Amino acid sequence: MEESTNTDITAHNSRNDQNNNILSDQKLLQHSGNPYSQNTSNMYMSHQIPFQNNFSSWNSAPQNNKGSRNPIIFGCLFVFIVIILIGILCFACMFITSLLGTVSTQNTGLVQSTLYSDVQIKEIPYKTSNETNNKIVIINIVGPIDYVGPTGEAFASGSVNDKIILAQIEQAKIDPNVKGVIFRFDSPGGVANVARPVCDAIKELNKEKLTYAYIDGTGASLAYWLPNCTSKIYASPGSLVGSIGVIATFVDFSKALDNLGIKVVEITNTVGIHKAQSDILDPNSEEYRKYRSVLDELYEEFLSAVYEGRKNNEKVKTKDYIKRYADGSIFPTKEALEIGLIDDMAPSVDAVAAKLAERKQIGAYSIVYYDIQGNPWAVFFSQLQTILPFLMGNKNVPSSRVIILLM
Repeated sequence: MEESTNTDITAHNSRNDQNNNILSDQKLLQHSGNPYSQNTSNMYMSHQIPFQNNFSSWNSAPQNNKGSRNPIIFGCLFVFIVIILIGILCFACMFITSLLGTVSTQNTGLVQSTLYSDVQIKEIPYKTSNETNNKIVIINIVGPIDYVGPTGEAFASGSVNDKIILAQIEQAKIDPNVKGVIFRFDSPGGVANVARPVCDAIKELNKEKLTYAYIDGTGASLAYWLPNCTSKIYASPGSLVGSIGVIATFVDFSKALDNLGIKVVEITNTVGIHKAQSDILDPNSEEYRKYRSVLDELYEEFLSAVYEGRKNNEKVKTKDYIKRYADGSIFPTKEALEIGLIDDMAPSVDAVAAKLAERKQIGAYSIVYYDIQGNPWAVFFSQLQTILPFLMGNKNVPSSRVIILLM
């Protein structure tokens, strides 16, 4: 019995010694600043107060999950911001490139127009010669000729316009290998505003390069004015030439607006009785007579341009001689040659190029023509500028009358 008691006392003392050792080890670790001291304490306390330890773990779990999600969110946000900044940088570089016209021409063959940022020119070989660098350029003017002006969109109308023509003229002018230019026409005419700037540019080009015109199909109205700005006019058999005159087209869709329930109100200043042009469709009105005088002025300018271009022809003696055929009539090639509206017939543009080379005393030459393309970024920004007023709420109703001067 005494032996059993002694055994129990010994076991109890042993457990007390173990507990004292654990407590002493814990204090030693805490005192030494060991980073694992807190974990050791938690392990020991978990045996003493299990409920409190479990409650603390359960309470701290959501905070740890939230903290683990924050780096992912910030990382995704950082990547998104970097992508946006790179996109803006690339966009800005392309925009500056389009404005400065520094488009590479080494690999693509495109040459940036020195006049307009939205026009690029590619030289297409038609007939090549390896013997020389001399070139004769063909500038095609096919279809109705539109007017967009220096700040307009070169490719907005889908047809040839003053901007496209002027860009090609300038390119031929600055190319030292170009010895002559042939303007090939197949057009019924176009907008009167094109005549002056394009004609002046052709005359300037003619001071440095020999220029010929070739009517290959139709050279009427404005498409006959412009050929007279060159040195000589040729036409293919079966072409139509002439139509010297000016016409103004008035489009009145006021009734259509009435049917749609749209009313256009025109308010002018007190004495601006002619500003609204309300009587322009009446031949007896003052507005009608004023527009008629404008057309007469343009007609006289047309006559002068034709006479200046034809006065070296032996059949054309005076300006009145031209006026005899300037009633808007068109003439087939043979009759146009007989009355002096053209200088000669030619079966093809190749034959005209041969005549030009003979005049310039060029033995060997290549024939090329220009392919016109839009600078994509310049066109994009031009289109953006066009739609911005609409997006900003500027939705003006057009006038019920549109006036177009055609030649």
